[in-house]
Amino acid sequence: MNFNIRRKLAKSLCILVGFTVTSVNAIEIEEIEESQANITLTNSFLENKVIKVNHPAVAEEYWLIENRQKIGSDTLMPTAGLAIWHINDDIASNWNVNGNEPYYGGGLEQADGQFALENGGPSNGADIYPGSTDNREFSHSSTPNTTSLFGLPSLVKIDEISDSEETMSFNVTYSEIII
Repeated sequence: MNFNIRRKLAKSLCILVGFTVTSVNAIEIEEIEESQANITLTNSFLENKVIKVNHPAVAEEYWLIENRQKIGSDTLMPTAGLAIWHINDDIASNWNVNGNEPYYGGGLEQADGQFALENGGPSNGADIYPGSTDNREFSHSSTPNTTSLFGLPSLVKIDEISDSEETMSFNVTYSEIII
């Protein structure tokens, strides 16, 4: 598969996930609107459930969290774990969801912070949380971070991400203190 096709497929997956989760009633969306510890999420392939964490300062931006395990259509994933998708509904509402780089309508927050998918690289075991880099935090001070596409801090922290299992857990904290 050539470089351009791989890149388009990665972008299409972001579009599909954002569109599917927000547009299809068959998927259960649990919205977390305040700080909460020990949130559990069963394998999304089996349960059809995702967690939605809103950006408190930008109404059209949020993160969708899936527990992706190596079963069914995910058997060939490099590594299982939490996929954290950054969605911007204003951008994702048109047919060219990811055509205005670097402002994507839907994109995977790659746990290694290398932004390989945006730069034409392949997906690897470091893209999912905790992944091969053992990254257990996604926050204002991490790379990647929870800042909006346009630079507004969210003060949202997703941390204490468990080991990859059929049921995973993590914390969501709003109003993270920045030091």
